[in-house]
Parts: sequence; structure tokens; C-alpha cells
Amino acid sequence: CEETQLACVEVIRRILGHTAPDILARTRSQWIKCLQYLLLHVNTDVREAFCSQIGIFVQHPILSCLFLDEDAMEISCERNFFNLIEHSLATAQDLLVIQTLLESTAEVMIAVDITSELFLFSLFLLIDQLDHPNLIVRINASRLINWSCYIHVKGGFTMLLSRAAHIQYELFDNLSVRLTSRPNVVREFAEAVLGIETEELVRKMVPIVLPKLLVYWQENDQAANTLNELAKFLDIDVVPLIVNWLPRVLAFALNQKEERNLLSVLQLYHSQIGSDNKEIFAAALPALLDELVCFVDIADTPETDRRLQRLPEAIKKISKVLTNLEDLPGFLQNHFVGLLNSIDRKMLHADDIFLQKQALERIKLLIEMMGHYLSTYVPKLMVLLMHAIDKDALQSEGLLVLHFFTKKLAAVSPSSIKYVISQVFAALIPFLEGEKEGPQVVKILEELVLKNRDILKQH
Repeated sequence: CEETQLACVEVIRRILGHTAPDILARTRSQWIKCLQYLLLHVNTDVREAFCSQIGIFVQHPILSCLFLDEDAMEISCERNFFNLIEHSLATAQDLLVIQTLLESTAEVMIAVDITSELFLFSLFLLIDQLDHPNLIVRINASRLINWSCYIHVKGGFTMLLSRAAHIQYELFDNLSVRLTSRPNVVREFAEAVLGIETEELVRKMVPIVLPKLLVYWQENDQAANTLNELAKFLDIDVVPLIVNWLPRVLAFALNQKEERNLLSVLQLYHSQIGSDNKEIFAAALPALLDELVCFVDIADTPETDRRLQRLPEAIKKISKVLTNLEDLPGFLQNHFVGLLNSIDRKMLHADDIFLQKQALERIKLLIEMMGHYLSTYVPKLMVLLMHAIDKDALQSEGLLVLHFFTKKLAAVSPSSIKYVISQVFAALIPFLEGEKEGPQVVKILEELVLKNRDILKQH
């Protein structure tokens, strides 16, 4: 009988993979019962055999056919599926059953992409076992976390954490909640999974979790306790801690849609340090502008785009508080070179090509915001743009920003464009023979000459 069961389990992947979606939908209740039964099967060999098959359940369209029901608007199919694993683990008493359930959870992590909800669900379930009373369960949980992540990214969890910003944010939020309720989870995660001291982990968490804690402190009844725990781990009082991270916190608040979030955090700082809004913003400069313009902690393109779209409005708010004016160019002129230097250092010279391309986006945005002050910074901008154009991977984007810059400069300061034209010609002539960038270069040079011929005739 056991041989028959094993034989049946071992063909589940093939059966599901070759079953039409309409049949899967009709037989969903039987498949769910099968899943529940096999997760807690009394025979270890059967459970282990099923463990190697469970990944098929999370593949498209199988997952949606079996787990997307009438409540789909409220609960995702990923959540419905994972609830079965969580329920099985909650009811399991036998250590061998718990072990195969954890291995099944790891198999789910491996089967999905790191952007999937199921990856985080599985990760957090394994993390929850790190304070299990049984040592073997704790050891296996930490081993499975690293092993599952290593399958996705060579280098394991530490490397994955450095590359996937969304996982880092969700993870640190999750761990910050456990600092007060289950500190052993945090300690075990630091030591057994990351191989570092708990204090070092908390230091990594603070820049991520502190802004959210402070901005939403009125909505989080555990915020004060969590804040105290963070300060305790770092051996610092709460007030110096929140003051040290003032620029990051204000930047986070300014990036939120709701105005009340900024007002809430300003109220909190006023209550802690006694400063008014103008004093708070003044103390945060110029680091606050650096946080808003030169952030490198987000690898999520939609979130990056959202922040950059909000940037002019955010800087106007700062200007309004400090100068009572919403004059973007006037406010930025004293900070422009510093921001360009920061973009150059943190992004344009980074190893990550994504950050290098982002540097050009930020430069373009600053050019847009500088208005009639743009001519003052022509030499600095030309150095950065020529550096980008000289790199094969950045040529296309660099030429686009250079084109934008020359058009903007001609519009706001016609007298300055004549000095740029000769530099641009000298820099771009070598690219005319390039198959890829040649047409783009010709377009820039033609436009420079044709649109500025009156100025050129004068000189």
C-alpha cells in the first residue's frame, strides 16, 4: 500500500501539469483535500515524496485554478494556498512532521520568484521557527532559509538581501515587530542566518524601519516600545537616535501622499526636541535634499519613478517652510553643486549599471528644476555628461540627457549656448561613425546649429 501511495505522489507533478484549467477548477476541492492529507501524512517517506512535488501547486495556471475562489477580491490565491501550510504546521506535533513541513515551505520558496508573495510568506514562516523550543527545528529553519535563497542567488540570504530592496524592507519591518514580542527570533536570525551580532543587524534595520515608525507613530500602539528596543540595542537614548536620522525621516514623510504624515512627524519632533518646523528643516539640510534626490536604497523602478515625480513638490514644501517661497531654482542654487557631486559619487561611479542610469535621470531632473540658474553650472554638467557618454553602457541615455540639457540651456540662457556648442561638437564628432548612436548624434548637432544659427553668426 505504501508503494502505491508513493507511486501516486510521484506523478502528481505530471498529472497537474497536463490537466486542463477547466478540469482543475472543477476538481479543486479534491486537490485541496489531497494537499491537506499529504502535508500531514503519517508516513515520512510519503511526506518527503510529496515535499518534492509541492512546487507544482504554485505554478501558473495551477495556483489560480485551485486556490482562486469567490473571495478572491479579499484573499489572494497565494494566501489561500499558504494558509494550508500554516494550518498544517500549527496542528503538527511530531517533530518529523514539522521537519517535512518546513522542507515543503522551502520548496515553495524555491519554486516561486523572489518577487512573489509566496516567497515572503515562506520566508516569514521559517523565521517564525527560529525561537522554537526544539534545537533541531531552529537549526533546520535557519539552514532552509539560506539554502532556499542560495538557489535563487549565489551567496545565499546575505547576497539576496543586498539585491532585493523589497525583501529587505518587508523583512526588517517583520523583525522590528518581533524585537519586543519575540527577541530570540531576531537574535537567532542575526547569528544563525546572517552570521552577525544582533546589534549589527539592528544597525542595518534602523534606516529602514525608523522612518516608518516615526511617521506612522500615531497609528502604531507598539511604536514607542519598538523605538525603545532599537535604542537599547544600539546603546543610545531615543532622542539622539531620532535626531541622528532626521533627514531620512523627513525624506520618508515628504515622499508619502498624505500631508498629515509630514505634520504628524513634525509634531513628534517638536514634542521631543522643542524645535519649530523651520528649525527642524534647517537642521536637516543639506542631508535632506541628498536623501530626496540621491537615494540608492530602492531597486524598484515604479517606486523610484513615483519618488522622482514627487520630488519638485517635496522641495517646494521645504522651500516654503524655510523661505516662505516656492521658488525651486532660487532655493536649489546653493545646493546644486553638492547634489551633482553626490550623484557623481554615489551613482555615476557605482558598479551597478542601474544606478549609473539612474544618475542620469536625477541629473536630468535637476536640470529641469534649475531654470534660469542653469547657465551657472554648465562646466560641472558638461563634465558629468561627457563622462557618461564616454561609457558604452551609458551612451544612449547620456546623449538623451545632453540633448535635453542643450535645449533647456538655449531656452533659458541663449547667450550661454554658444560656449557649449563647440564643446559638444568636439565631444560628439567621434560618435558620428557609430552604427548605434550615429543618428542620435547627428540629430543633436543639427539641432544645435539650426536652432542657434543667429547666435553663431554673431560670433
